[in-house]
Amino acid sequence: MLSALAAAQPDLKSRLGAYLHTIAPGIEDIGARSAGGYMTVAFRASNSALKARTEFGPDAISDGTIRAAAVLAALFQPAAADGRIPLIGIDNPETTLHPAAAGVLLDALAEASEHVQVIMTTTSADLLDRQEADVSVVRVAGMDDGLTVVGEVDRASRQIVRDRLYTLGELMRAGQLSPEPEPGPQAASPEA
Repeated sequence: MLSALAAAQPDLKSRLGAYLHTIAPGIEDIGARSAGGYMTVAFRASNSALKARTEFGPDAISDGTIRAAAVLAALFQPAAADGRIPLIGIDNPETTLHPAAAGVLLDALAEASEHVQVIMTTTSADLLDRQEADVSVVRVAGMDDGLTVVGEVDRASRQIVRDRLYTLGELMRAGQLSPEPEPGPQAASPEA
């Protein structure tokens, strides 16, 4: 995260900062700083009432905000933007985040996916609770005879989401999301 922050181009750092500010409104900027021979993250905030700007370290901010900053730094790092990193995988990015902030993080994931492939796993129905969710890019994991099966959202659930009857999150909460069944073996045609 620190090397990505240190090397961030102004436009990428601006996107990272804008998303972080939406997640944690008091934060204006994020960067790297040296502390006792080590690199650490530095957050900057301003107080309009006091007309003061403050810089502080990760010990003064929530775990969710630090985690969101790390996810954003990974998504908007120069190597991902210019194709040197072809894939970013993120496991449960919403962990320790307020559900409303998790939606902002999902927007950042979608924006970053325009220049780098992003694979994200989640067990959070809140993160999938969006009317505009693109069901065609979602894959569901399930168990079948003791084996993990990953596949497209089953046909019935895809239609329900497209018809805006339920969101993916609502279907997940109800235990109604499952992978599309694989076609069975072809039945042998009777000999003539």
